[in-house]
Amino acid sequence: MRMWSCSMILIAAIIGTALSPADSAETKLLFRAQGATIPVGKPIVLGKVEVALYSAIRVIASTHPDANASATIRLIVMEDGEQYLTSLDAIVVPPKSSATRLYPVPGRKLLIEATTDGSSGSTSIDVIVYGTQ
Repeated sequence: MRMWSCSMILIAAIIGTALSPADSAETKLLFRAQGATIPVGKPIVLGKVEVALYSAIRVIASTHPDANASATIRLIVMEDGEQYLTSLDAIVVPPKSSATRLYPVPGRKLLIEATTDGSSGSTSIDVIVYGTQ
């Protein structure tokens, strides 16, 4: 009986080691804009994010439950010295919903801008960026 217990412990230890996240990538919160209000017809800069240390980023954007218009989140690749390089993506988020995108090797710095569609009023959004090393 004692032999069986030791074997079970050894198997559990081996399985636990194989599933251990010790070698897994670390994910960090890099940016958060919560409740940003975007007036119709006026793009706003939500912020700039340093992404050079990360092999991938995940962008999550959502419009608030009271939103009546879509929001567009623009991700613009920047270089040192604030040099605009190119647009990485434009994420359209319909009213009362969310969108998630994953980007491998995102560059050095991202500028995050938001605009809203609609004829009047404003839309509130949340934007979160995570980085994986």
